[in-house]
Amino acid sequence: DALHPQAAAVGFRPPAMPSISRFSLVIAVVARLCTEGAAQTEVKTTPHACAKDNLPYQVLKLNSTMEMHSWDWISGKRSVHWSHEISKFAQIDLLNGCGISPEDSIAYCITPGYVVRVDKAGFAFVARTPGGRMSVSAGFDEDGTFWAADASEVWKFEGLHDLPGYAEPAATLPEMAVAGPTQFAHGADVVVWEGYLVSVSDGKVVVTDLGDGGLRTFQPTASANSEPLPAGYYGGAYMYSGGMFFSHNDGAGIFNVDLDLASMTYTAKNDGASFVTAYNDGLNCILTEAPETVSGMKDAAGRRGAVLVGASMIAGLL
Repeated sequence: DALHPQAAAVGFRPPAMPSISRFSLVIAVVARLCTEGAAQTEVKTTPHACAKDNLPYQVLKLNSTMEMHSWDWISGKRSVHWSHEISKFAQIDLLNGCGISPEDSIAYCITPGYVVRVDKAGFAFVARTPGGRMSVSAGFDEDGTFWAADASEVWKFEGLHDLPGYAEPAATLPEMAVAGPTQFAHGADVVVWEGYLVSVSDGKVVVTDLGDGGLRTFQPTASANSEPLPAGYYGGAYMYSGGMFFSHNDGAGIFNVDLDLASMTYTAKNDGASFVTAYNDGLNCILTEAPETVSGMKDAAGRRGAVLVGASMIAGLL
């Protein structure tokens, strides 16, 4: 090893077995062990209270924070469930592709390269995405399998709820499997409905059959009774036992979409006005009935409060 300039200046020469090199080696090993130990520090995440809170939620990027909001459309009340200053987390720069697992009622989101659990305290790294990629379109099925889609593929992970979560990412985290390619790109958020991945993209409904026989993606046509689906992004998608809802990012509405696979058609109904947002993702407790503020109430114009509860954040907050 080269001598430190100050040691050379005073004529210092190390012994045959340099004690300084041994010391450096010990420090390096200890530092690495400490680093690896920190990366493997297990983090517990608080479940969402699905039994008493079945409102739609949105994950939003508001300047330098990522926040999860609920919104009661009837009362107009909006509540912040958690808010995180992203700059405080070196490995997290954005969140999307979120869903609440029916197995553990915990919110999971995708950040570039990883799947993380999220609560008011922070994040826990659980799995890796294929090739370190990002997806903004993800959600759970009723069996607890986490599904995600990017521009050309569908990914899946069974049993996320069984995995430990860590304070830091690690190369040893398991990776989501690639379920297969898609013939059409999915929209900005998806739901899993009776074995099908469903989204709305630029005025079209996109459906992927997730059956064991191989993925098949198709675009059903509008029925005679369907309202038109405006072009643009639908960044908030919600699945309740009573139906699927998709929020339009540019304020064109929140649409309840019913599928008829026998006729390969869909029927869309605009349940109310959405708000303008450039960045949002929808999630809810999928095994619950839609609350009255989503499915049971109507305003003076006869529109269901549906989905305005989970509508995109108003532009003034962005």
